[in-house]
Amino acid sequence: IELGLKKTLFDGRMRFNASGYYYEWSNVVFGLTVSWVRDDEDPTLRDRIPNITSNTLGVNVSGSQKIYGLEIETGYAISDNWDMQLNASWQKNQWTEFQNRSTVQQTGLINMKGLDATRYPEWMANLSTTYEDELTSNWDWFVRGDFIYQGSYWGDLGNFQRGPAYFLSHARIGVSTDDLRVEFFVRNLFDTDTYLSASRAVDFAADQGNFNFNGFQGVAVNPQEKRTFGIRTNINF
Repeated sequence: IELGLKKTLFDGRMRFNASGYYYEWSNVVFGLTVSWVRDDEDPTLRDRIPNITSNTLGVNVSGSQKIYGLEIETGYAISDNWDMQLNASWQKNQWTEFQNRSTVQQTGLINMKGLDATRYPEWMANLSTTYEDELTSNWDWFVRGDFIYQGSYWGDLGNFQRGPAYFLSHARIGVSTDDLRVEFFVRNLFDTDTYLSASRAVDFAADQGNFNFNGFQGVAVNPQEKRTFGIRTNINF
């Protein structure tokens, strides 16, 4: 189910789009690694005592989710040379039926019903603004800023590991003609160092002896891109 509204205001200088949605998703495919132990493969050596070394098998299981949220998209021409766009969203994604044993050794949790799905930020937003004007009879100049927010999220199925929220800023300034565009840019203007992503991970290097990998878990993180300066050109032939 999805309902939306599209509207223009102030003699067309502003556009406004909003929508709300609700989905139920059945039989969501989810990959799992199953571990088990068994007796000796040679029938004459079987003693009904499981081997120390476990076996693993990749399988797909299914679950069900409900997804709902709101999205807003706006744009406004502040003047003939200056415009801005603002987009924002709020969303929830929860398991309505799902079982998983990946963290049962640490948490005792198998039934994931009612828990949030991983890597779904509840809040996201971005703001962009551009100013353009004439520099000479043949050249125009422009400046642009982009501001991006991503909220926190769960990094694991058991909802014990929380990925951090972060805020990024990018800036550009340049000149252009009909055939050439040259811009100087700065990405991650304020050198934000909050991790880009965080998710559950297994330490396969741990000294376990019995290959009980799920007994050694943690968080794998990806670093944010450092502040980066550069020049970009576009040429039309």
